[in-house]
Amino acid sequence: MDEPIASPPDINFANPSPDIELSIEKISPKDTLRLQEQTRTWLAITLVVGLEVTFAAIGIFIYFAQDDSIKRELITLVLTSEVTLVSSALGFYFGSKER
Repeated sequence: MDEPIASPPDINFANPSPDIELSIEKISPKDTLRLQEQTRTWLAITLVVGLEVTFAAIGIFIYFAQDDSIKRELITLVLTSEVTLVSSALGFYFGSKER
């Protein structure tokens, strides 16, 4: 069974103490890999949700827009570039994952 991730120490920001030790050595390699995977997961979820919100917003705009040339330009410029950027970011983060 996986061990729980070590939690950071409690810090009182209203009255910070100078004797607080924050050491990178307290984080185990297992925790590092788990945190990297968790970050990749949240990144993927955030990018895909952002893409879905953009699809919905453009769909609503296209439904109410009158001019067909604006519709075509919007689809061409925004959707194609955003899909390319999201695909590139996801490919970079998940492609660089060690096997």
